[in-house]
Amino acid sequence: MNCDHIVALNWGGCGSTGAFWFLGAIGRPYVWDSSQFATSPMGAVANTLNESGNLDDAWPAIKNHLVSFEKLRGFTSWPYNLFYKQWDEDPDYNAKFIFWDRPAEDWAKVEFAFQCMRGLGAEFVQYHLIREWVYGTDLNYNSPVAVWQAWVDRYKKHNSEIRARFEGRDNYMYIDVTIDPLTLGDQICEFIGIQNVSHVHYPGPDAVGGERSGLIDESGWDETFTSRWNEYSPQVNW
Repeated sequence: MNCDHIVALNWGGCGSTGAFWFLGAIGRPYVWDSSQFATSPMGAVANTLNESGNLDDAWPAIKNHLVSFEKLRGFTSWPYNLFYKQWDEDPDYNAKFIFWDRPAEDWAKVEFAFQCMRGLGAEFVQYHLIREWVYGTDLNYNSPVAVWQAWVDRYKKHNSEIRARFEGRDNYMYIDVTIDPLTLGDQICEFIGIQNVSHVHYPGPDAVGGERSGLIDESGWDETFTSRWNEYSPQVNW
C-alpha cells in the first residue's frame, strides 16, 4: 500500500456504506480493516464540535482513534469525510482520497426519504450533534422547504470543496461507478498500491444497502414523503 490511509469522501447517501464494505474487503488479505461512523470516535468529535465548532479542534480525536486502532486503514462517512483538509495537511500521514457524488436531486431522493421515513433514533445523540453542526437544522416530515434547500446547499458545498481542493492531484481519484465493477475495484486498488487479490467488485449505488437501502426513488417511499417531494422539489434550487 503506497499510502497510510484511504479516505472515501462520499457524502452520506452517496454510497458511503458501499465504500466501507469495499475498503474492508480489499484490506482483509493485507490484514487491515475499514471504519465508518459506527466504529469511529463519533462521541469525542461531536462533543468538541458542539463546544468549539472547529474541525481543527476535533482532529486530535481522530488521530487518537488512529493510534488506538492501528489496523484501520480505510475510512468513510461521518465523521471521517469531514476532515479531508486535516488529513491532507497533517505531516504524520500520507493519505489518499477517493470520491463519488450524485446529482443533488438524486441524492436528496435518497437522503431526505431516509431522514423522514427512517432516520436514527434520539438515542444516537452524537450522530445528531454532528448532523446539527453540519446542517444547522433537522430534517423531517414537518420541515419547510427552506430546510430542504439548506441541506441541498450543504451537500453541494462539500462536493464543490472536494473538487476545488483535489482535482488534478495524484492523491485523489474520482471513481466512476458506471463502469464494470471489477474494473473499478482493480483501478482503486492500483491507485492505493495493492493488488485486488480477492477480485473484489466495487458495489454500485444501493448494491450493499445500509440504512438507506431501498429508498433510491419513489418506489420505496411512503405516501407522506411522496406528497412532500411532489410539493417541495419544484421549489428547490438543485
